[in-house]
Amino acid sequence: MTNKPPVTAQRRTLALALCSALAAMTSPAYADQALDFNLFRDSATMFRDADMSRWSENYVELGVGYNSRNSFKFGEYTGLTDKGGVPLLGFHWLNRDAGNDAQFWRVYGANLGLGSRKMQAEGGVQGKWGVTFSLDQLKKSQTDSAAFLHGGLGTSTLTLPTGFVPVANATLVNPSLLNPFEIKQGRDVYRMGLNGELANGWAYKVSFREDQSDGTRLTGLNGLRTMIVPYPIDERTRQIEATLSYATKVAQLQLGYTYSKFDNSFHQFDVQNPFDATVPILRMSLAPSNDFHQFNANGSYKLSKVSRLTGKFSYGIARQNENFLPYSATGGGTAATAVLPRSSLDGKIVNTLLDIALTTKPVDKMNLKVGYQYRNNDNRTPIANFIYASSDGANVGLANSSSSRVNAPLSTAEQRVLAEVDYQIADRTTLRAGLERSHKTYSTSYRNMTNTDKLSLEVRRPVSDEFLGSMGYVFTRRTGSEYDANRFFRETYAAAYRLGAPRPTNTIPSLRSYMFSDYDENRVRASGNWTIDETISLQGGVDNYRQRSRGPNCASVADPAVAAAIGVPMPDTCLGRKLADGVALNLDLQWQPEENLMTFAFGSLAETRTDQAGRNAGSAPGSLKADSTRDYSVTSTYRDTTVGLGLKWQPEEKWDIGGTYVKQLSRGLTNVASASGIVPAATPLPDLTTRLHSLQLYAKLAYSEQLSWRFNYVYENVKAFDWSYDVLGPTAVSGVLQTGQASPRYSNHVFGVSAIVKSW
Repeated sequence: MTNKPPVTAQRRTLALALCSALAAMTSPAYADQALDFNLFRDSATMFRDADMSRWSENYVELGVGYNSRNSFKFGEYTGLTDKGGVPLLGFHWLNRDAGNDAQFWRVYGANLGLGSRKMQAEGGVQGKWGVTFSLDQLKKSQTDSAAFLHGGLGTSTLTLPTGFVPVANATLVNPSLLNPFEIKQGRDVYRMGLNGELANGWAYKVSFREDQSDGTRLTGLNGLRTMIVPYPIDERTRQIEATLSYATKVAQLQLGYTYSKFDNSFHQFDVQNPFDATVPILRMSLAPSNDFHQFNANGSYKLSKVSRLTGKFSYGIARQNENFLPYSATGGGTAATAVLPRSSLDGKIVNTLLDIALTTKPVDKMNLKVGYQYRNNDNRTPIANFIYASSDGANVGLANSSSSRVNAPLSTAEQRVLAEVDYQIADRTTLRAGLERSHKTYSTSYRNMTNTDKLSLEVRRPVSDEFLGSMGYVFTRRTGSEYDANRFFRETYAAAYRLGAPRPTNTIPSLRSYMFSDYDENRVRASGNWTIDETISLQGGVDNYRQRSRGPNCASVADPAVAAAIGVPMPDTCLGRKLADGVALNLDLQWQPEENLMTFAFGSLAETRTDQAGRNAGSAPGSLKADSTRDYSVTSTYRDTTVGLGLKWQPEEKWDIGGTYVKQLSRGLTNVASASGIVPAATPLPDLTTRLHSLQLYAKLAYSEQLSWRFNYVYENVKAFDWSYDVLGPTAVSGVLQTGQASPRYSNHVFGVSAIVKSW
């Protein structure tokens, strides 16, 4: 088991850096990444270049940028993967009717010289109607260091090298036969929209969106052994949304309809098997085409001066009816005559949501909210008996035997009630308390139902006119019905074998999935805002939680049909995740010593840890026993530290200068300890590390009313280590043929110079 440090923060920082360095307007895709990365919540405008003239003035921006090195990971989301120059292109044109200031037309383009770019046109009469068209072209460069045994990479049919003889061990594959291949994806997003105001408070909005995706993704296939291979992408998603709304001072209502259609040009993926000549072709079905309809209604009504009732209702239907592939790709043996119970899944899921809330002020100094929510995920896919076929072999099991399996659609229904109250318990001191209960039922799962109860308390008080602090506590407990670790697996057997003795089992009965097991969680939060004086402000917070999993019923086995196979009762401690805890600290400092100079610094520290208990058990029924000599434990810890500082300075009216430096260090540690019965003894896995340095500098010179210059520089340095990539080669593990890709390591400099001409 591993605990990989996520590179999401690196990617977001990188995207922000490039957008700033290349001096073009940030597209919404990158803006979203910036805004949801909390470390930059106070400096996001600097990364996005807070120059509102780009939206209010007409201009054309022309320039050139230079990237110092080739790096797939550096240009992951921008297309700036190659060393060399790149054009910096952008424009903005706004026209307003001289006689009617509300009428306007606007066209703009951003990042036009990069692989990821945006163009948009919009217009209309403000307050009456509007229309918009846009195109976003997005790129993702995943890796260029992977290599694969097969030919035909990027297509739906992968072939082995000429003369290659299948071998049962991946370590016997000659590395010289591997072919390098880049894994990357592209997406074009087209949008059109129309909105308008009607009479008597009514308004409408209609939008259309189409996403076209291509490229390759990685997946795993099993054919006696396992391999990781790329499969092709040629997908299209179309979505239509229409809303009709009504608003007065007392009531608001919105009715809506959404339609979504997904089409995949590739329905199957064939790979020649390098491990087993008796199963020459491995076949996998790809994401099936499907569609979705949803009707929704939102409303709000003012009952009185202090009370308001809000509600939401939605009803959606998702369908999938792609034709099944045959039982086996080989076409011979018993698979050739095996008949599927139906030609397609005929899948159907009906989603229903009802959400009602009442907010009121029953007495002075008190605000009250009560709510009820019902959510039903009803899977109406028909059930049928399918024959189990292993690894696309020519022979399959017999119908009406233990090889006959049943699809087990999972439906869930959840009811949630809550009450929240704010009460001013003293001068300028507010107490917030909340109670919530969720009752969830499952049609086919490890449990029939779970109850989750949550109690929250928060005190908010200004200590002084300069300092505002809050402290909160949340307690959450989940309980439920009897837990059966083998129930879901058992439900996939035909009734005659599901209810027989011994009943089918695939795991130790005391194993508990953390997504369904009982637990208690305690969480403490504290935050504060301190305005030291007119020039200095400080903000900080801490969030600490501890979740301990509990049973239920691990001291005995719920299913008596498997008790004889276990031999002795299970221990009181359940297997699976036992403990999860974490702490997050953040601190932000802003200092504005002069009116034309603003500086800031920020830092965060986050650590999460999970403890898991397991038991090494063989496939024989008798091995599912309480043998403490075969126990092992896994402790996974992830630590992330980030610090940064920056400034924004206007030494004189025509200059705007700024910069930001960020350093991030992430580390994942996985410790494995085993009992005496496991030979060889387990040892800790190597640490996983990621180190990031990012420096961004920019300057803008308003040379004249018609001409401005921008100068930008970015330095990005990333060094990561992942033992599964950097220690294990593509043929290092006997059971897996890996990609051989390397962890990200790069050091890039980007320079940008552009001229902004305002000529109209």
